[in-house]
Amino acid sequence: MAFVLTWRLAVIVLPALFMTLVLGYANFRFLTVFEDHLTAERDKQANFVAESANSIQLNASLTREAEVVRQFKLNYTSRPFKRGVLCASSFTLGGTQAMVQLFGALIFYWGALNVARGAVVRFDQSLLALY
Repeated sequence: MAFVLTWRLAVIVLPALFMTLVLGYANFRFLTVFEDHLTAERDKQANFVAESANSIQLNASLTREAEVVRQFKLNYTSRPFKRGVLCASSFTLGGTQAMVQLFGALIFYWGALNVARGAVVRFDQSLLALY
């Protein structure tokens, strides 16, 4: 659409569009890595619980319930999640939103310059025409 209106607008908006695409892709990749990490941790925890539940009679007969709970707490509750990946994902999402706002700002700035120069004519209350 920018090329239809004017090439100057396209030159201003295309770098911001490229940055939006790059930041959006980076956000997607960071979220994929974070989700894969969480899925792997969840699967390990589910396997441990399933094994303990399947051998509940054996654990009860050997009075090992407290040991199973201790092992679970030791192995799975104190593991840190990938906070850096999550922060990077938040940063790239914020950058993407900033680029979207920049698009609007650049287009409004361009429109305001054209109105100030008298390069547009008002048809009615809402339509402008370029000449």
